[in-house]
Amino acid sequence: VSDSRPFGVRTNDTALLELLPAVSGPGCAFRAEVRVESPATAGIYFGRYSFPTASGVEHCLNTLTLREGENGRKVNVESVELNSRRWRGSGPGDGHNFGLTYFSREFPPAETWRRLEVRLSAAQVRVFWQGELLGETSRRDLNEGFKTLSANPRDPLNLPYDYAPSDPLGLFVMTGDAAFRRVVVEPLGDVRQTQP
Repeated sequence: VSDSRPFGVRTNDTALLELLPAVSGPGCAFRAEVRVESPATAGIYFGRYSFPTASGVEHCLNTLTLREGENGRKVNVESVELNSRRWRGSGPGDGHNFGLTYFSREFPPAETWRRLEVRLSAAQVRVFWQGELLGETSRRDLNEGFKTLSANPRDPLNLPYDYAPSDPLGLFVMTGDAAFRRVVVEPLGDVRQTQP
């Protein structure tokens, strides 16, 4: 995705665009600049697993997203969230989108590009917004989160999820329009030498 020609995604459901099926090395930094064009949730995903089931393919993934739109009584809220998601879109009325939020931060809305970044290692995930560290979560927490999602009473399944930094990476958009640019994946060691 070039600097001069952003990549746009429009969807009425959930769109996953895989960029790398696997990442080599002990860890990586994955970042992208995102701009939401209409009320939507958009960002990057990591740690994706896909499991075939009798009802369709079940996708388990973690997302760092920018969300713009109404939030309860607040209007034009811009929030950044780290989530684990369990999604199946096999057909009308047959899909679902279960989520678990690890943390969420709200900011004044801005019609501009925003930089999202995750730094992935075997032990933890560190989350950055506009270059600022927002928080981190552990591999254990991610795996426990998917145990909770797997036990959702609306559609309980035994999903053997196990986070690894080498898992597939991609772009994520849910119900709306978004644009992406300056998408970068680099070894984690290179980032530590130059950034906080």
